[in-house]
Amino acid sequence: MKILLVNPPFQRLKGIAQTYFPLGLGYLCAVLSSDKRVDAMIYNAETPNFSERLPFHIKYQDMLNLHNRYINSLQDDHHYVWQEIYEVIKDFNPDIVGISVMTAKYGSSLKISKIAKSVNKNCKVIWGGPHATVDSERVLENNAVDFVVRGEGEITLKDLIDLLVESKDNFRDDLSRINGLSYKIDSKVFHNPDRAFIEDLDTLAFPEKEKVFFSNRYLPSSWGDIITSRGCPFNCGYCSAPNIWTYKVRYRSIQKILEEIDAIISKYNTKEFYFWDDNLTLNRDRTLKFCRLLKQNRMRISWGCTTRVDLLDDLIVKEMKQAGCSYISIGIETGSDRILKNIHKGISLEEVNLAVNLLNKYRLKYEAFFMVGFPEETQEDIKQTVNFMKQLKNAKICLSIFTPYPCTEQYEIARRYKLISESPDWSQFSHQSQANHFMKYITQEQFKKNIEEISSWVDKNNSRNIDLGRLFWNACLNLDLLIRKPKLIINKFKTLSVLISHKAKVLFRFAQGRAR
Repeated sequence: MKILLVNPPFQRLKGIAQTYFPLGLGYLCAVLSSDKRVDAMIYNAETPNFSERLPFHIKYQDMLNLHNRYINSLQDDHHYVWQEIYEVIKDFNPDIVGISVMTAKYGSSLKISKIAKSVNKNCKVIWGGPHATVDSERVLENNAVDFVVRGEGEITLKDLIDLLVESKDNFRDDLSRINGLSYKIDSKVFHNPDRAFIEDLDTLAFPEKEKVFFSNRYLPSSWGDIITSRGCPFNCGYCSAPNIWTYKVRYRSIQKILEEIDAIISKYNTKEFYFWDDNLTLNRDRTLKFCRLLKQNRMRISWGCTTRVDLLDDLIVKEMKQAGCSYISIGIETGSDRILKNIHKGISLEEVNLAVNLLNKYRLKYEAFFMVGFPEETQEDIKQTVNFMKQLKNAKICLSIFTPYPCTEQYEIARRYKLISESPDWSQFSHQSQANHFMKYITQEQFKKNIEEISSWVDKNNSRNIDLGRLFWNACLNLDLLIRKPKLIINKFKTLSVLISHKAKVLFRFAQGRAR
């Protein structure tokens, strides 16, 4: 049985390059590939061919205008990305297509599902991922979707595939025995009980990264993505994690993580890593032990991570820096104490300042996530957020427009104020979509002006905070690998030259603006 696991395109359809490896699909593929009856492949339709010449970096002001390009592409059957997807599905001819669905990618996920059915009407289409998990009832209203794997998918998908492989005719009765599965029979939707989480994550094989279409499209650093834990114990009102992970956190052993790092260095020739945990430093003692083992084993890697400001202290930041950490992403969201409480972020602006001072003390580059457009946000709240952004020293700002994900607290608040229709057009939902306006106290016209003004300042700020030193250090770390792999030298040089060129252009435009 052939199975194609697909990461749908989104940024690529806007004309922006993305070269990450879809870790979730890698874990699923590893589980499925253990069965000799199954031929599973990963297709990341988000990753462009280098001949497309898509930029890796783009100004926020430009990004806001590009969401319409994504919307228009959904109606264009002749778009080259859909043509590529059609050809991949036609040539591989899968019996099953599994799609990882986030809210912003709902439109492209549905498009792929219809393409799969047009190639082979008997092809089974399975949706998984955050949006499919929390909105499975409405997802299954689509004729092109047969099953939804809810929550943590490895065991549920394996059980479903086993059933489809073994059962030639009538397997409907057996479907009810698969926990974590939603499906439909004669247009009636059924939801089986939730599946218990995998308690020991070490039992999972490393993500499968060999069985990938167009592997030549990835940069060496693309293979360096890792997760060391699953879950988040916090209750941020805009985040769907509580509905997916139910506040439960499970950890992989440090030994397994070090083994995976070693394997990636050996197999994929990179020493650049990013740990995609929701909060890498959640367990303080574990974080310190991990950093010390990295130093003890002389792994000399460059790495980044995501965490919360209230999970950082002087010792942790110091140890992370010494262990090769070069970049940290922190969620701040707002400069308004009132909104921080409203969204249940669980941090204070004082804690933000303390964390930022530590990061600057140890010269650790950081990215600060901010979000505007919450349902109960006022003009004064937005002003406080902008002022707080401007106080942060050496921060790269990641700006988002509030996007109400189904089943979250802020989504329900927006519904209560009748700011969301009963049948939302999920294709319009994106952190950089100008169609996003879910505010009670600010008009769409005024909010658009706010976004344009904030975006302009963020672009100027970020142009001053591109870390060329970090890029050079990462290249030095890989020198021993590059010498043995001449082709990597060329790829590294191309990537670095593109980024330097972009930096020069941004600085030139900024200088022109200052001269005026």
